[in-house]
Amino acid sequence: MSVVSDVVLAPWRAGRLAVRAADDLHLLAQRVGSAPRALEDLLLRADALQASLHEATARMTGLEVLGVALEVRAAEIVQGGADLLAAMGRLEDRSAELLDAGDDMAALARELNGTLRVFRTALPRMLEGLETVEHLEEAVESVTETVEPLAEAAEGVGRLTKRLSRRSRAAQSRPRSLPR
Repeated sequence: MSVVSDVVLAPWRAGRLAVRAADDLHLLAQRVGSAPRALEDLLLRADALQASLHEATARMTGLEVLGVALEVRAAEIVQGGADLLAAMGRLEDRSAELLDAGDDMAALARELNGTLRVFRTALPRMLEGLETVEHLEEAVESVTETVEPLAEAAEGVGRLTKRLSRRSRAAQSRPRSLPR
């Protein structure tokens, strides 16, 4: 039966195969017909891609230049950081010196405070002594006023005393004669 059915169905199968071949041929024709259009689309896309690649290359070149500038700037920042660290070290050293000097100044202030206490304690006595000195000055002025007029008289007495002492020596150096 299979041979008979194959023979009977053969025309129908052949028609079906012919229709399917025609469909395939039609589809192939469409594709071949659209192939130039697809090829053009591909070429346009390739051109757009190439333009994009050129633009990307140009941007990459700009980025490369920017990267070099960024690298230079980064080196400057690193150097500035190193300079800042060095300055901070010097500032730290100077701060330590100032702290030490502050300690010295605090010790000096304590010493000065002690000295001022002694001075404050001695100040009333010094003022009393100053009053005493003022009284002594007044007394000296009074004595001076009294002695000044006597100075000339004292000089005269001094001269007289010198003369007398010269005569007395002269008389003693002469031989004495016995009274008769």
